[in-house]
Amino acid sequence: MIKNNKKKTFKDVAYDILDKYDKNNEGLHSNDITKLAIKNGILISIGSTPELTMNSVMITDINEKKEKSRFVKKGPSKFSINKNWIPKKEEIKSISKHLSTKQKGDIAEARIAELITIYADEALSCFKPISDDDGIDLLVKKKGSPETICIQVKSVWRKDGPVVASVKEDKITSQRDIYVVFCLFDIDKGDLWEYVWLVPAHEFIKITEEHSQKRKDGLLIFVAGKKKRSTNTWDKYLIDRKNLGNKILKIINKK
Repeated sequence: MIKNNKKKTFKDVAYDILDKYDKNNEGLHSNDITKLAIKNGILISIGSTPELTMNSVMITDINEKKEKSRFVKKGPSKFSINKNWIPKKEEIKSISKHLSTKQKGDIAEARIAELITIYADEALSCFKPISDDDGIDLLVKKKGSPETICIQVKSVWRKDGPVVASVKEDKITSQRDIYVVFCLFDIDKGDLWEYVWLVPAHEFIKITEEHSQKRKDGLLIFVAGKKKRSTNTWDKYLIDRKNLGNKILKIINKK
């Protein structure tokens, strides 16, 4: 079965089917292309007349793009792949080289605040202190409750892992109920990786000291890989970024 990892157009679906089933480049009827697409589970929103739609989009593509179309017509409603068609390469837009460290931090904090607010099952609000002198980047409060928890966000901007970040110990030891969110900002995708680490500050201090990840200058070092391994100290704190709000909600409800 053809894998469908993202939403595809009728043209994309037709190309996939022809690529798999029309090995001799003799062509397939649009009705057969449609039936095979449905059988393979890659044509979901089919409407009432999928065969007509399939035939129409392929003919339109050929008429509009001529020799640059990905299809060629072999007969009435019969199509094959244009062997001379060159797929357009997906352009990767690089992030600005002029972003400062502070700007990167602000962007990551704003994104974390969005995720907490959007996906929580109950209403949560995020507030940003006027200054972060106390090491607090976000205050999270449940609507109708006086309870809040403090969040420090540490982001790493790169294409891939591992995630290596440092935290000043004195910034988190003086605060009650402070948690550290470690996140990877994928510079190719321009967004956070799908998972984040939510670590209670007191546990972070204890673990880093046990693993000799504390420096003489008072910095605590976080090092984690993206793949789960027995050697990854922080795996139990790794959560889907969409679950961050509900994880924080559970912490607030237990207070």
